[in-house]
Amino acid sequence: MDETFLGPVSLACDDLCEVLTNVNDKNEREKKIVEHIKHCTNLTKGGKMVDFKPGLEWFNVSKALSLKKDLKGKVVVLDFFTYCCINCMHILPHLKLLEEEFTVQDGVVVVGIHSAKFDNEKDSGNIKAAVQRYGITHPVMNDSEGSMWNTLGIACWPTLLVLGPEHEVIYMSMGEGNMDLLFLVVRNAVTFYRQQNQLSNHALPTAPSMHLLSQATDSLLFPGKVASFWRKNDQVSQWLAVSDTGHHRIVLLTEDLRVEHVVGGLEPGFKDGSFTEAQFNCPQGIAFQNNEILLVADTENHAIREINLKTLRVTTVAGNGTQGSDYTGGGLKVEQKLSSPWDLCIVKCPDSDAQVLLIAMAGLHQIWALFLEGGLWWKKKKYAAGTCVAIAGNGKEQNHNNAYPHAAAFAQPSGLALAEQLQAVFIADSESSSVRKLSLTDGRVSAVVGGDRNPFNLFCFGDADGKQYDAKLQHPLGVAWSSKEATLYVADSYNHKVKAVDVQNNTCRTVMGSGHAGDSCTPGAEQFSEPGGLCVRVDGSALYIADTNNHCIKMLSIPDGKLVKLDISAASVQKNLQPGESNETEVFLSPLGGTISLTVCYTLDKQLSLTDGAPQKWNIRLPDSTWLAEPSSGEFTSQLKLQLTVPSGKPNSISRATLSHRLFVCEGATRCSLKNIHLSIVVHYCPSASTSISHKFEHIVP
Repeated sequence: MDETFLGPVSLACDDLCEVLTNVNDKNEREKKIVEHIKHCTNLTKGGKMVDFKPGLEWFNVSKALSLKKDLKGKVVVLDFFTYCCINCMHILPHLKLLEEEFTVQDGVVVVGIHSAKFDNEKDSGNIKAAVQRYGITHPVMNDSEGSMWNTLGIACWPTLLVLGPEHEVIYMSMGEGNMDLLFLVVRNAVTFYRQQNQLSNHALPTAPSMHLLSQATDSLLFPGKVASFWRKNDQVSQWLAVSDTGHHRIVLLTEDLRVEHVVGGLEPGFKDGSFTEAQFNCPQGIAFQNNEILLVADTENHAIREINLKTLRVTTVAGNGTQGSDYTGGGLKVEQKLSSPWDLCIVKCPDSDAQVLLIAMAGLHQIWALFLEGGLWWKKKKYAAGTCVAIAGNGKEQNHNNAYPHAAAFAQPSGLALAEQLQAVFIADSESSSVRKLSLTDGRVSAVVGGDRNPFNLFCFGDADGKQYDAKLQHPLGVAWSSKEATLYVADSYNHKVKAVDVQNNTCRTVMGSGHAGDSCTPGAEQFSEPGGLCVRVDGSALYIADTNNHCIKMLSIPDGKLVKLDISAASVQKNLQPGESNETEVFLSPLGGTISLTVCYTLDKQLSLTDGAPQKWNIRLPDSTWLAEPSSGEFTSQLKLQLTVPSGKPNSISRATLSHRLFVCEGATRCSLKNIHLSIVVHYCPSASTSISHKFEHIVP
């Protein structure tokens, strides 16, 4: 007869947290833990788990696992999670550290038990995508109907159970705040069971899901958010920025979708520096502060980063890489710890033009503000530049609206959109499956569409058009405001749809999407797969959609309703724009400004030749309209001569102009390709330099 287990709440062995209450000495704590493990191991009734239910789908292994066979002789950590849950995401790095400390051969195995909250999360294809997106490498089981969840009496996400080698339960942890104790239990369990010769070093039938992803690094991988901005240069054109979340980088494109900068990647990390040195960890929200500054919600680094498009460097402006648990804030810049910032938008102080960055702080269920400039906020409260502070939400995970912003409550806010003419910010409140509104005049939080009147009901989701609470969404992650149409667009992520909201009448309608995951742009049969973000083109003519699980950006033409997939390739990572490399040249000019007579000589690699009949074009991009170039564009020539007229500048400062070529080349008779060549001209304003200089630069096209 199988052993039975009635659930963690009915364990005969005492709760370990209670056992360790007021025990601060390290040796005494470890002694108590070992005594606890012995006690649980000696139980003969009610302390062992039944085996996993057969017939369920597994990931990262080639066959379904069994406690009695595959995991016998292992200390097993069961992680009950659902992939929408920010608290579940927070413990994944800790579990990875545990797996680095103890391998399967050491006798320790982590097993994820995915118990869905949302209907969309029951689908194995969506779980596989989440496993890939979050880099989960341990075995994961799809407990789609919650059979194990119900049998064991699990009460919340995340819940961790630690089992001994005979699948006896020795520890249970609920929530995300007990990682130190988890490590202590596992370490002492390994020592104890190893002394008893009960651990086995046998391997598991692994089959990592990550291997099923495309290995192409020039394409996007789980893009999270997208943003656009008018770039005021020698001509008015558009920046388009994409958080290439799965590749831990930011991709910036020009009006014609040419990749101009790739910042960070491809491995996660936390590092400031040049565009090739900098590292991010699953960046999400992005917001342009101006033509030169892009701000990034570096989600898993719990930080806000600044990308400077003039100096070509990344710096950290808030957070320090460590997850915070402070629900008030008020610290300056990197001194203030953050928790999973998910989206951003720029607003102004109510009575001035001082810029403020609003942050959807998903990990704390709040809205925060980073004051980019000093200014007065609600109730005339003054904040210094660099202050990062909670401005709405009390930190409780609820769908509670209130006239007082700190009395309101959110549930994992994940998307922000400014409607300047309404003096309001709209919020995609993902775990309550609703859209909320935050007034910028007084901080009032109010309902727009979705969710439930009961603030404690976070399970009121679905897929229905309608008015306010009759409308139903499923875990929306993104919102975008069209001032031209006075319409709010919503990325209804788990319904795989784009919806539109009339915010005056609080009505919601489906714009596009079948309600099922897919990747079609066919008129009348358009599909998305968990779209995570969207933005309106700055002229209001189109909607850009980060179609996350389809690894692409799609563009919906607002006038005619046509959907297209954008061809974005990040193959030419812009190493050429980094200081000190061979395709960057430095010139020294007086701070008074002047002229630069530039000669650029090109040599094609001996393996290459220009493609006959193909257009070979070049153009130069200048820092702003006060610069002039003659000529400013033309046909490719092996020796290009042009003259730059440069305005005055601050002594010892620098500016950059970029000379770009779009060349079609062939290697041999058949292998032809497009090369985007970018040469950075770095102008140093040096007090001892002349106002008129000549400079020659030689470049080999590889």
